[in-house]
Amino acid sequence: MEFKKYVLPYINSNMYVAIEDGHALIIDPNSSVDGIEYLVNSEIEDGILLLTHEHFDHTSGVNRVKELFPCKLICQTKCAESIANKIKNRPLSLLLINKNEDTKEIRRFFDQFELYECMADVTFDNCYEFTWYSHKIRLISTPGHSKGSICIEIDDIYVFTGDTLIPDIPVITRYPGGSMDEYKNIALPYLLQLEKSKYVYPGHGDPCCRDRLEYIEDAFRHIN
Repeated sequence: MEFKKYVLPYINSNMYVAIEDGHALIIDPNSSVDGIEYLVNSEIEDGILLLTHEHFDHTSGVNRVKELFPCKLICQTKCAESIANKIKNRPLSLLLINKNEDTKEIRRFFDQFELYECMADVTFDNCYEFTWYSHKIRLISTPGHSKGSICIEIDDIYVFTGDTLIPDIPVITRYPGGSMDEYKNIALPYLLQLEKSKYVYPGHGDPCCRDRLEYIEDAFRHIN
C-alpha cells in the first residue's frame, strides 16, 4: 500500500492519500493545492476520509474533497461534534506561526479560508474497525492533544498518529480540548505498546519506523 503525502503551507500538516483501482483513502484532508490537484486528476470513483483529530490544519480540505467525488467521512464522536461548528474550525494556529515568517503572506493565506462546517457520516467513541478493499483498518481513540484525537492502524503495519505523536516533538495539550491527564492515561499507554516494526505516519513531519522513536520509552520526560 503506497501513501502520498501533501503538506499544508506554513502549518506543515500532512494529508495522506492512497488510491487503489479508482478508490481513495484519504487521511486528514487539508487544502494543499498540490494534493487537491492530484485528486482532481486521478479519476477517483469514491473515497473514505479519516480524521486523526478536529483541528483546522487536518480538516480544511474535507468539503473540497467531498465536492470532487462521493466520500464517507469517519471520525471520533468528539471530533465530529467539533467540526460541525464553524467557530471551532477557525485557522487560529496560522496566527501563532514563527515570527521569522512573512507575516503579511501568512495573513493573506489566513484570509483565504472562510468559516466552514463538516458533517461526519460515521462516528465512534472508543474503537472502530472496517475493511477497505482487502485492507484492515482500525481506529483507536487516543485523547490528549484534543478530545477527538485518534490513531489509525492499517494492515497491522502502518499507524497514523496525527498530533498524538510527532517524532522528536513533545505532545501539545494546551489547545482547547487538550488534556495532559488523558494523554498520560490513554494515549501514552497506547503509544508505548506499539510494536517497533510498525511504520509511523505523523500529522506533521516525515514518516519513520517506530523503532526510531526510542524517546517515547521515556515519554514523560518529554511531555510539554
